[in-house]
Amino acid sequence: MKMEFVLQFAGIDKTEADLVNSVKETWKNSGGSEADIKKINLYVQPDNRKTYFVINDSDNMKGAFDM
Repeated sequence: MKMEFVLQFAGIDKTEADLVNSVKETWKNSGGSEADIKKINLYVQPDNRKTYFVINDSDNMKGAFDM
């Protein structure tokens, strides 16, 4: 089965790939390594146009970015 996820809100379209790429970029910009990423949990809050993430279920590996 193939699935495609698209979040549409207030004129913004974000695919799952868009969000994952933003996590990777945000993580690398904060000094992390993409190779360390095994799992990503995303928490999208369209009302404030933020996406929060946790990498590998670790409290030390989390962040946020604007949509």
